[in-house]
Amino acid sequence: MKPKQHDDINKIRPLQGVFGCQKQYAALTNTNAIRFLPRLFPKNQAEIKLTKPCKIQNIEHDFTVEKTLKGKFVLCVPVHDMSIMRKSKPSHGETTAMCGIDPGVRTFVTVYDPTNLETYQFGTVDEKRRRLMRFTERIDDWNGRNRAHLPKTSDEEKESWSRHAKKLWYKLKNQISSLHATVIAHLVKTYNFISLGKLDISSFQKGDTGKATNRWLRLYRHYSFREKLLNRAEGEERLRVEITDERYTSKTCSLCKRKNEKLGGKETFDCPHCGYSCHRDVNGARNILLKSLGIFC
Repeated sequence: MKPKQHDDINKIRPLQGVFGCQKQYAALTNTNAIRFLPRLFPKNQAEIKLTKPCKIQNIEHDFTVEKTLKGKFVLCVPVHDMSIMRKSKPSHGETTAMCGIDPGVRTFVTVYDPTNLETYQFGTVDEKRRRLMRFTERIDDWNGRNRAHLPKTSDEEKESWSRHAKKLWYKLKNQISSLHATVIAHLVKTYNFISLGKLDISSFQKGDTGKATNRWLRLYRHYSFREKLLNRAEGEERLRVEITDERYTSKTCSLCKRKNEKLGGKETFDCPHCGYSCHRDVNGARNILLKSLGIFC
């Protein structure tokens, strides 16, 4: 029986090693380093220098040090107040800007901004998405060539194949994380009220959607993006994030509030009742905002 092959980005942990340390056995120094007790490590290895100045005053919990596939060491320290780790805090002006966000597959997110009368998108078919597509094509090509010869290869060749595949997934995951960070930084800086549609990925995967659609749903990691945005909003009194059920928001006209049952997979929403026409994601983002405000029928 052949082992099941997993190509999901979330099922591969890109680490070479990890070790934990209890808080009483380490302390931060004034030289931006963590010093361990001499009895735990040799004298010349009892200190880990940090690449950036640490904003944590002291270590209050046990922590771990992880080594990634790229040879970088990552310090994982639990903190109660995430605001101390942020590079810049959003302005606390009197602005009342709000937006509705429609997450999707063709486009990562579509933002409807009624305050500034504009709409814009992140994760469209631009250079960044083409770069992600090249990564997935390289992974598919590498997996196809190596799986065809997998029964004939030695253990060393199998290990080399596995290591190379993990590195490709690691690079791809970093690209998605960078997209998440860019979008969240812009939203938090610009708006006071954010209504984010809750994408039900399980319904897509159980339906008749193709493999390409399911792959982009997994790659974009909408649930992870939603949790990051909620976590970023914690502690910000001026910022409110509301998660809204997005059912029927794409096929319902945001002008006359009647449904277009024949929308299907069309990119343009054309209302057969009032003649209103716009991009389907823009219509969905607007309805998500209206739904969170309690004026969606």
